[in-house]
Amino acid sequence: MKMQDSVLQNNRLDCTAMLEEMFAGYHITYNIAKCRMIRAPVYIDWDWSLYVWNFERGTVVVIDPVNTVAGREVLMEKHEPIVHKLHKAMQKCKEEYFKDPDVDMEDWTRDYISIQGANCGSTCSGLYTMFYARYFDGQMLTRIVTPESQNMHKFNILHQLLSLAQNNASLPPILKAALQMEVEE
Repeated sequence: MKMQDSVLQNNRLDCTAMLEEMFAGYHITYNIAKCRMIRAPVYIDWDWSLYVWNFERGTVVVIDPVNTVAGREVLMEKHEPIVHKLHKAMQKCKEEYFKDPDVDMEDWTRDYISIQGANCGSTCSGLYTMFYARYFDGQMLTRIVTPESQNMHKFNILHQLLSLAQNNASLPPILKAALQMEVEE
C-alpha cells in the first residue's frame, strides 16, 4: 500500500527509493514498459478493491467486490477521486521508471466491473480482491468466488502461503498439529 498511502495521505507522490522497488531492481526480470497490466489492491473505507491498469486497452479497471452489484454511478462516486489520483501517480512513475514513448497514459477510460453473484460483505473483501486479481484476464473475470466456495478459497490461499519456498517461518503449533494429523490419516 506504499503508493496508495503516499498519494492519498500526502496528496502527492515522490518517486523515491520507497517506490523504486515496485518498478525497478533485480527482482524485476521483464520490461515493465511492455507490461500488459499492473494490478493494485486498494483499501478504501474499510473495504478492499482491485484497480487494474490495462496498458493494452488504455483503461483503469475497478473491481469492488463489496459494491459490484451497486451500479456504475455508485462505483464511480466511491472510486473515481481515488482512481484519478492513483492514475496521475502511475503516470509519474511511468515517466520516472519506464519511459516508453508508445505508452500514452492521457485520456484513459474507466471500466467498473459489475457482475451478479461476484459480490461479498466487507469482511471477505480482501479474499475476493486477491482472488479477482488472479482471475481477471484484462477484460473479464474468468472465475468468481461464491459464498459457498469462500472457505475452500481461504484454505487454498493459506496452503499456498504456508508452502511458499520463501516462507521460512515456523508454523504455529495448532497448524503444525493439524498438518501432522492430515499426514497420519
